[in-house]
Amino acid sequence: PDYSSFFIDKKNYFGMGHTRLSILDLSARGNQPMYDHSGDWIISFNGEIYNHLEIRKYLSKKIEKKIEWKSESDTETILIANQILGLEKTLEHLEGMFAFALYNKKENILYLVRDRIGEKPLYYYHHENKLVFGSDISIFKELKNINLSINQSVISEYFQKGNVSAPNSIYRHVFKLNPGCYMKLTNNFSFKINVCYWNLKNLIKKKENNKIFQSNFHEQKKNLQDLLEKTVIKQTISDVQIGSFLSGGIDSSIITSILQRNSSKKIKTFTVGFNDKNFDESIQAKEISKYLGTDHHEYFIEDKDVFDFIENLENIYSEPFSDSSQIPTYLISKLMRKEAKVILSGDGGDEFYGGYNRYLYLNYIKFFSNNLPNKIKNKLNLILKILPTNFLNKYLAFIDIKNFDTKIRKLINFIDTESDVELYNKMISINSSQYLFLEKENLGKNYFNEKKELFDNLQIEENFMYLDQIDYLSNDVLCKVDRATMYNSVESRAPFLDHKLIENSWKIPLIYKIKGINGKIILKEILKEYLPNKYIKKRKAGFAIPIDDLLRTKLKIWAEDLFNSSTQINEYINYKNIKVLWEQHKKKQINAGGTLWTFLVLQNWFIKNQK
Repeated sequence: PDYSSFFIDKKNYFGMGHTRLSILDLSARGNQPMYDHSGDWIISFNGEIYNHLEIRKYLSKKIEKKIEWKSESDTETILIANQILGLEKTLEHLEGMFAFALYNKKENILYLVRDRIGEKPLYYYHHENKLVFGSDISIFKELKNINLSINQSVISEYFQKGNVSAPNSIYRHVFKLNPGCYMKLTNNFSFKINVCYWNLKNLIKKKENNKIFQSNFHEQKKNLQDLLEKTVIKQTISDVQIGSFLSGGIDSSIITSILQRNSSKKIKTFTVGFNDKNFDESIQAKEISKYLGTDHHEYFIEDKDVFDFIENLENIYSEPFSDSSQIPTYLISKLMRKEAKVILSGDGGDEFYGGYNRYLYLNYIKFFSNNLPNKIKNKLNLILKILPTNFLNKYLAFIDIKNFDTKIRKLINFIDTESDVELYNKMISINSSQYLFLEKENLGKNYFNEKKELFDNLQIEENFMYLDQIDYLSNDVLCKVDRATMYNSVESRAPFLDHKLIENSWKIPLIYKIKGINGKIILKEILKEYLPNKYIKKRKAGFAIPIDDLLRTKLKIWAEDLFNSSTQINEYINYKNIKVLWEQHKKKQINAGGTLWTFLVLQNWFIKNQK
């Protein structure tokens, strides 16, 4: 919101604009769209290049002629690097998160580029000889003569996982550029789409085909710690206030600890709390903050905060997106913007170092799946369907496991599988019975039936981590964080997603990440260098919210209004079945918050986007 401007090339029927959030070089010299020295290349760039000063030094040595820099911004660094090295070589050097449009008005060539792991979004519309591109899907609604028909083929995918994966979107002619790729458009309207300059699959194939030197644990730990220290320090490049998101878990605690150790003053830390103790981790976060000596800010979610989110839901996430942890993510972003403009997070730690429960319990699930007779599996499923939702929690209270009822139901569902791909699909699915709530014509394309590549030489945990890295991370986690933070004019940075750290993570043996039901072994050992053991042993619940209870209480009226709305997406949804589920949920006969939230977000989006 700090500045906005346009570049228009009437001769070539091209234009682009930019709205700036000023982080580096706050002066007008950093404004965009920005021109290079020749005036031929113009860029609109979203993101941060953390090593841009190093790139400037490299460029100065590369050519004999002195470079006359006009600004101190990383935007200009990309422009000049492209001019000297070309795009492909420039991309090899860039360390950071980015999405940019790079246009040459002399040659009438356009490049659209997205960062390696998908931290920053880039949408494009391609239909009837038109190309429109931008950071948010809402821009297409502002233009005339644009065909925004619904992409019916992704409804099933959305209902299963709460988002629509790249390269698709909710609209038929709107696409997401894949992470690690670029598009090239030439003056004869010739396209090269999704040209990959970095590919995780190739990285892992290299791991398969080559014997990587596996040093001992101590050496691996020291190497990773050094990389993390360098990455965090590099990502503190900013001309504005920087803070850290502190949840109390391993990942955010490591980032915060490194940040505070390398700061001469107290850094600002932020956490969000819940009154429901099953979901609240603010106490541990506060204790860690006190030990590290940070300037800590905590915020407890109130009714008005939830309503504020609901009011802005379709503006924050401009296509259907229903990871319910989007609510606290938005609220903590709103809190942070009063204190800091840049925030560091621990995103990526789970996916690359074995943090999710779905990795830790795989061997047990596989054992039961392979050894339990089908008759017993079917009977267990039948019993669990008949039992009231809180029966197991009530009568097996001596088993000290949070949400035991939900977890045991998932377990029985998981062991009833025939392949590793089917097991993974079930594990990340919000709703295993989506066919009950969709009309038949929307079941033609099932996202989870599409082929997923697994690697023969990887262990099952590594294969699941890979699948999370190429899908769940970019299409869910990073989408959730980017939209929530940017809506509140806050920039989120994730040190764990530095591509050198990612490449190094695949050189670390699995045994250094997961042992039994303990994950992130190597990260926990690193954290011991900064924090007492008592803060490391505690199991983290995850950044979840009590969506089941919220829909029965604070959000009940909102949900009822959506169920009773005259605007119903009848061609997609089986309302009869979803309403039965709603009634069962209200009466606590079943906990169906995830499925219902997915439907309600979709229904809300359709209502707000009716023309």
